[in-house]
Amino acid sequence: MDRKGFEINTPFKVFCFVADSEREKEQWIEAVQESIVEILSDYEVAEKIWFNKANRSCADCYASQPEWASVNLGMVICKKCAAPFPPS
Repeated sequence: MDRKGFEINTPFKVFCFVADSEREKEQWIEAVQESIVEILSDYEVAEKIWFNKANRSCADCYASQPEWASVNLGMVICKKCAAPFPPS
């Protein structure tokens, strides 16, 4: 049986998952992504991220007012650092 694995990395722990098929793997990943979107759309969660003094600058280049939150890394980054390479 061909098993498909994937990981979810957090600042505290790496979670390893194994699915029985590529389809099941995709369903798990989609469910996790939907949960992340739902949590971040909650104003209370967003407020905790964006109003935290530590998140007022990009974690990579220290630019002020970063626009992106990296859920898996638990930090905020600016658009430039979120996509450092221009699309080809």
